[in-house]
Amino acid sequence: MSSSSYLITWLIIVSVANAVNVSYNRPKLCPNATWDQNGTTVANETVIGHRPHALFIDNNNNLYVANHERDKIVRWLKGHNESKDIVSAKLSEHSRLFVTTNGDIYFETENPKGQIYKWTESPQSCTCVANFGEPCRGLFIDINNTIYCSVHDKIKVISTSLNNSCNTLTTAAGEDSSRSLLYKLKDPHGIFIDINLNIYLAEAGNGRIQLFSSGQENGATVAGCGFPQNLDLNNPTDVILDADGNLYIAERGQNRIVRIGPSGYKYILGKQGTNKKLPDELNQPYSIRFDSYGSIYVADTHSDRIQKFTLATNSCNSTTTASFIVGSAATTKCFIEGETQIATTIKGPTTTTIKEQTTTVSNALTNTYLSTEKINTTTSIQPYSTTTFVEEVTTISNDENEQLSNIFYPHACENSTEIGSHCDVSNAPCNQLQPCLNNGTCSNNDTNVHGYFCLCPEGFNGTECQLDFR
Repeated sequence: MSSSSYLITWLIIVSVANAVNVSYNRPKLCPNATWDQNGTTVANETVIGHRPHALFIDNNNNLYVANHERDKIVRWLKGHNESKDIVSAKLSEHSRLFVTTNGDIYFETENPKGQIYKWTESPQSCTCVANFGEPCRGLFIDINNTIYCSVHDKIKVISTSLNNSCNTLTTAAGEDSSRSLLYKLKDPHGIFIDINLNIYLAEAGNGRIQLFSSGQENGATVAGCGFPQNLDLNNPTDVILDADGNLYIAERGQNRIVRIGPSGYKYILGKQGTNKKLPDELNQPYSIRFDSYGSIYVADTHSDRIQKFTLATNSCNSTTTASFIVGSAATTKCFIEGETQIATTIKGPTTTTIKEQTTTVSNALTNTYLSTEKINTTTSIQPYSTTTFVEEVTTISNDENEQLSNIFYPHACENSTEIGSHCDVSNAPCNQLQPCLNNGTCSNNDTNVHGYFCLCPEGFNGTECQLDFR
């Protein structure tokens, strides 16, 4: 992609983001993007107090931090080094912040817990807009002006519309006595809701990120519990997305930030197991946000600071691929409420199982036959697609169909670009994964980190054309 093409793409992303009226940033980042490992402290304990948890960066790159120790919300305007106390209220220690496009600030109070207030600057006012009844560990407002709270004590996500005064509470995800343990939540924290109303939830207690597709009651594990490539998350407390739907996770238990993409995962910031205040280290990071330039801001809670990690490289022209740990897992073990559960990690709305069975005469004199059955499962869920080879079993039988033995019978095609029982199926990503959604056109591309490129129809964007901006 030329520099001019990349600029046009970036402008389209920004224009679309403004068109759908979101107040947060989802920058366009290349698969091989990197960040400066030494962070810059943009706010310290003197200004933001002890153990900061909540931060927000609006689409004008203004920074907001909750100082629960001094019961103030502090703001840094873009390009200004000096902060200003703009809200005085009894703040909850773990309360999140959400700022809308018109500058209204939503936050949770300490007493009573679960009450959400809206602060308006002009004319200045502060009013209660929702009462969830229990402490919120996550707070988010979607494009329909519905506010969501991850209720720590009731292990679920509750929502209510801000467009009326009825304050009718609805369970958006979580607690339901009829569900299996696999789908129950434990210690839900940060929430991110995309423009398609899909809910991404950082579930600290079960060490995973759950995706609740719009209208779906059950969640799918998109990170953690062994996915992808045996990734285990320790106490994840926040999750955000970039323009292509890649996940960025604050892993409080391992003091690092993790990036998840179609090619696997990568630890991009922080050092595992450290608890110091060096520029390249994190100490129980709690929440994260992007600015419009792709820099990552981290509430480094136990270091009493807000760290900024500047985007270092973001060239999509480079043939150097990101050093993701690549792979996929069909099933993983996840420890849910003291029991070991076997979870299909990508359990999205589209699952296709294909069985191929062939029978050939292997020995005409003894009338024995080789029967080979292959089971391939293709699962698709935004923004990922995975094809997993599950089983290939060869059975030897006689004329009476009596099974003589079971052996594993690997079969290799002479042409390495072909697979299948007759070696007549291309193994190219476009043919196998069919990754391009919404009628996108797929082209195989060996120089791309994904191995393919999707040409999206008008109104769609993203690596797999998964983002609907119509």
